Amino acid sequence: MSTYLSDPPPPSSANNPSTPVIITIIFLISFLFGFIVIHFCNCVLENISSNRPPVEVISVPTEDVNKSNDLDPDLVQAFLTFYYSTLKESRREKYNLECAICLGEFKDDDLLRLLTICCHVFHKKCVDLWLKSNKTCPICCRELDVARKSFVPSATSYQFHA
Repeated sequence: MSTYLSDPPPPSSANNPSTPVIITIIFLISFLFGFIVIHFCNCVLENISSNRPPVEVISVPTEDVNKSNDLDPDLVQAFLTFYYSTLKESRREKYNLECAICLGEFKDDDLLRLLTICCHVFHKKCVDLWLKSNKTCPICCRELDVARKSFVPSATSYQFHA
């Protein structure tokens, strides 16, 4: 009976792999799995993009692009112009306004232009230069090339914004 109660033999180190070997095998399997997934995704995306019709590039002459970016000179001239001194007395606020294009404060002898569509005011020289290459207000980006009913605005009928 004593032979059966003896301690079992110690496990053989040749049959029991060590922990670093197991971690290495798990790492290699996960790396190969990731590589296969990425390769599969690339193949699917390549297949999808090759089934799309080719994109047609349309070339537009540069002369037409430049002409369409500026505002009609007649419309620019239709915007109200006035001297800052005429507006200064009618304003309730006592702080000075400034041109949002050049960031210069308005002086009494400055000629201003009012964009009647959005009621923003600028130096005439600054906004005229801006409107040679843009169709929008420099502040609010509102489209200025819209058909408007003809009316004669008065300087006192607007609340001016600079």
